[in-house]
Amino acid sequence: MAGEFVINGAKLECSLCSTEGKLTVTSTPVMLQDKTWATEADNTKQNLVFEGVCKKFKKNPPPCKSVIAPTSWQNNANGVEIDDQIALVEGSTIKCSTGNVDITITDTMQKDEPTELPDIPEIPKIIKLEGPFEV
Repeated sequence: MAGEFVINGAKLECSLCSTEGKLTVTSTPVMLQDKTWATEADNTKQNLVFEGVCKKFKKNPPPCKSVIAPTSWQNNANGVEIDDQIALVEGSTIKCSTGNVDITITDTMQKDEPTELPDIPEIPKIIKLEGPFEV
């Protein structure tokens, strides 16, 4: 397991699609950072949304959404299950059998922005005096 967990709206890349794609989570209602948590069950045409055209076809390239043929997710979060399905992580990939290329996750959509910062206790300054001193 490597990287961040993946959530609904994650950005996807396929080297044969003319545009970036988006992951739509339908496998579970479990939330992570107020968005549904992606699992290996999010592996259908409905989950991998690409609005561009497939560049595998040189003449009259069809819309990716009509020819995409995802297989199964690889490099998932072994040992982390959500509703009995293994969670996806930033290094997870899924092959599109139409073009025989991997679809990768380019942005998990997790945000590392604290909503509230804790108070930091003041550290007293230590002043070191060296003598001799005259009074």
